[in-house]
Amino acid sequence: DTGSLRGDLLAVFCGPAGLSERLPMSVLGAVMTALHTDAELSVAWRERFLAPRLAVTEGIFARAQQRGEVRRDADLEVLTTVLPSLCAFHHTVLGNPVDADFVARVLDHVVLPAITRPVP
Repeated sequence: DTGSLRGDLLAVFCGPAGLSERLPMSVLGAVMTALHTDAELSVAWRERFLAPRLAVTEGIFARAQQRGEVRRDADLEVLTTVLPSLCAFHHTVLGNPVDADFVARVLDHVVLPAITRPVP
């Protein structure tokens, strides 16, 4: 716990096995098609790979919400998926590397503004 939402998300997503590492992003690209055609793999992927990572991210947002960094009415279910979704698209669809700079840009221009602006 770095004491800030931005710091915690950078630490997790840019640390070992984070989204800025080549292997997790390459694995994701390799299994995306199989996830839609192999029900058993899909269940295992969600339970063993995705669920623990989402739980960590949800905990980060919940702690930030307790500190007052995140609006009480913020949709944490959506927010926890924004950063990994944009990183996956950036890597698998656009073919660009996901590095710490890209993660910081998504945080600064998408995630952090979303948690401070009122819902229309």
